[in-house]
Amino acid sequence: MDYRTATEADFPQIVHFINELDYFFPIDPYRLGGTWLIAMDNDKVHGTVWTMVGKDAPHAYCDYWAALSPMVALKLLGYLSIYCEAQHVKYIHGMVWDKNLPAQRLLTNVGCVMAGPYTRVLKEIGS
Repeated sequence: MDYRTATEADFPQIVHFINELDYFFPIDPYRLGGTWLIAMDNDKVHGTVWTMVGKDAPHAYCDYWAALSPMVALKLLGYLSIYCEAQHVKYIHGMVWDKNLPAQRLLTNVGCVMAGPYTRVLKEIGS
């Protein structure tokens, strides 16, 4: 498995991967901004995480953390941590679906703090 920063050439595969998982928000990585980190094997995406790092702030937000296995999810989280540390980020923020108990357990086991419940929202400006 290759864990790396995605390039624009990877975007069609990222879209396909996210759509196959029936993720709850539409994705257009061409216009989203931020950085995609991916797990690839044999030219197929096995996991993703997207992050937006604050300019001159010690915070980052992540989303679209999805993987085909817990091991890929864990390794992506490790790669995200390395990436964010290189960007001088101290805190990573994100949301986990309240029914995704395996992800919540994994995150708790690696030292994440959980709070909630929250409802995720999206607003397209101009509509």
